[in-house]
Order: sequence, then structure tokens, then C-alpha cells
Amino acid sequence: LWRVCGGQGKGGILVRRGAGLESLVYSDRLSTNAVVRELRMEGHRLQYCLVEGFGPREGWVSIRIKDAVLLLQEPLAAENTAVKAAAASFKPRIYSSKDLNGKAELDTSWSPVEKALFYQSCGRWDPDQLRSLR
Repeated sequence: LWRVCGGQGKGGILVRRGAGLESLVYSDRLSTNAVVRELRMEGHRLQYCLVEGFGPREGWVSIRIKDAVLLLQEPLAAENTAVKAAAASFKPRIYSSKDLNGKAELDTSWSPVEKALFYQSCGRWDPDQLRSLR
């Protein structure tokens, strides 16, 4: 991820349709403090997809002009923290034939998809049951 830090007082930074500096310019600028995702990098030119902020959804921008920095790469710490938190809170269900205890149906709060997968793993697979869930 990249954050736009240039373009203050100008309404943001110029966005072009292509990687070349001669390519067409969008009428809208990419706003200062906008966050973009890198799609491709060619030298000091960045092809992006808009994540947050205002401006064209996709395009090409310069990350610097002479000594002025226009975009700064964001640390991935926030993204990695969210992924780790989601992984830590994930509690997989362990399926076992003991869960049936001789019953024809499960009396748990399992979703229809979980039940279908359980029955499939126990050899009691009914393709029509899964089709009905679509």
C-alpha cells in the first residue's frame, strides 16, 4: 500500500492513463492522503488501484519528482495484525461420526453446508442436499 503525501495546495497529484509521461492525463487528481494498492512498478512510475480517498480508480502516478516525494509506502503492520488476529480467533470444528450417536440427523447448530460436508465425510453423501443450498 502507498499513501499520497504530495499535491498539497494543488488538489492532489496528476494521474495518467499509461506508464509514459506523454500519456493522457485524467481530469481528476489523486487526493493527498489517498491510499492506493500497487499493481505494477516501472522505474519511479506506479500503476495503482484506489483503496481509500478520491481520484481515478486506477492509473499511473510518479512516486517522486526531482527531490519531492509524492507517495510513501505504508508499512504492512496493520494488514498483518488484522490477518493474525483473524487467524487466532478461528476455531475449526472437528467432525466425527461420534457426533451422530446413532441419530439420523444432527441436532447441533451447524449450518446446512457444514451438515452436508459432515455427511459427505461419513459416506452419507446426498448431492441433491448440496444442490438445494445454492
